[in-house]
Amino acid sequence: MAIGIVVGFLTRRCKIFQPDKVIITIIWLLLFELGAEVGGDRQILEALPTLGMVAFLIATTSLLGSCLAALALAGWIGIKCRKPSVDNAKANIEGHPLKGSLIILAFFVAGIALGLTGITSKIGYLDKISLYTLCVLIFCVGLSIGHNENVYKDLKSQDWRVLLLPLFTIAGTHAACMLLSFVLKYRMPDILAIASGQAYYSLSSVLVTQSRGIELGTIALLANIIRELFALLAAPVIYRIFGPLAPIAAGGATTADTTLPIIRQVCGDKLSIVSVYHGFMVDLSVPFMVALFCSL
Repeated sequence: MAIGIVVGFLTRRCKIFQPDKVIITIIWLLLFELGAEVGGDRQILEALPTLGMVAFLIATTSLLGSCLAALALAGWIGIKCRKPSVDNAKANIEGHPLKGSLIILAFFVAGIALGLTGITSKIGYLDKISLYTLCVLIFCVGLSIGHNENVYKDLKSQDWRVLLLPLFTIAGTHAACMLLSFVLKYRMPDILAIASGQAYYSLSSVLVTQSRGIELGTIALLANIIRELFALLAAPVIYRIFGPLAPIAAGGATTADTTLPIIRQVCGDKLSIVSVYHGFMVDLSVPFMVALFCSL
């Protein structure tokens, strides 16, 4: 990732290579591989309904924790709600962002279908392929971060305390999931590793799979997909209940890209740059936080 950031920074004016397109292609491949592993594991398939419920609980708990933290920060700063444009928000929900999430899910389901045929069980080096593909993905993520020229522009017009929003999002997510760990049968570090994905389902699920196995990787994928879908579908409601910073916190690592259009419509142009900054910082934290909790 460090090499990717440096290379991306040095080549940020070169528009020939677009890392985001490479990233999404690699993500499709990795999620297909993950689905194939899940489809080839009968025990995981039998437990899928249970894993889905666990994923739902982690997703809703982490989202609620981040929204409450954002509400506290908004109260401290004194940011008040404006009237959200619900109609425009709904129009954006039906557009590209949600479609992208469904495409990712389709690749995962296609992988499961392939795994059910039994073909993948004959491929002994599938784990190595996933690992090498993951390394390329991490490099491209760093490259994308290095290419971003607009993260810190126009932030001077904001109250400096709004820069703390990524920390509040991460802290709120982890605090809520720590409480949830007393209810679920899974270890607290595993639940925190899953929640640390912050809706970045593709990268976090692969990282968790590599470190903690297919079962937790599947939960990570489902939980973070659910969180992003909630951030897209419920943004106007979240805005009204938890305040103007909450839709950004709910989106986690996606607020600089897939959830940015809905956040702009609901929260207004003034907070759009905060959303980009928030997504950039939370995005950067995901591989490190996931790796940290997976190592415990």
